[in-house]
Amino acid sequence: MQLLKLEDDLRAYPAPEVADIPEFRALVKRDKGSPGDSQGRKKQRAARELAYIYHMSSYESPYRVYEEDLRRDLLQKDVFHDMPEWKEDKLVREALSKYEELSQSEMTLLLGAAISAVNKLKSYFNGINFADVDEQGRPLHTAKDVVSNLANLGKVVEGVQKLKEQVEKDQLGSNTNRRSVKTNKFSE
Repeated sequence: MQLLKLEDDLRAYPAPEVADIPEFRALVKRDKGSPGDSQGRKKQRAARELAYIYHMSSYESPYRVYEEDLRRDLLQKDVFHDMPEWKEDKLVREALSKYEELSQSEMTLLLGAAISAVNKLKSYFNGINFADVDEQGRPLHTAKDVVSNLANLGKVVEGVQKLKEQVEKDQLGSNTNRRSVKTNKFSE
């Protein structure tokens, strides 16, 4: 689902189909102005909020590599750099939830679970302390176990990458063009 449309002035505006969905329409409707768009005619705040929603939940977003709380902080800083008072509110959360609902498929749900598992693995490896021992004084982590786990990590990365490729193919459907770009007779 496309949330934003890039116009000739190289600005992003809410895509027309956004107006049909109440949660997104609420964001566009409330935009009465923001820095650089004092009267709200360009709907810059709404466009930024839609960009925020996209980057928070799309698997194609480069921000998706970050855990959710860090991703939220980075996006608030990057997308709303000149609006430090902006905070994710009820309308944004509702639109975010709706976008996630509309974007989900069996494959994307599976990919989300895989990414969550990878983040847990990252926390596990970051938290390994060879000095930790159990109640009997035995080490909780041995070098042999960690090396064995690290040896299998490549398989995990490869599996997640293949799953990402499958999700992308699933989202593109039968269209062979990259990102489902529509062509016309002049671009052939």
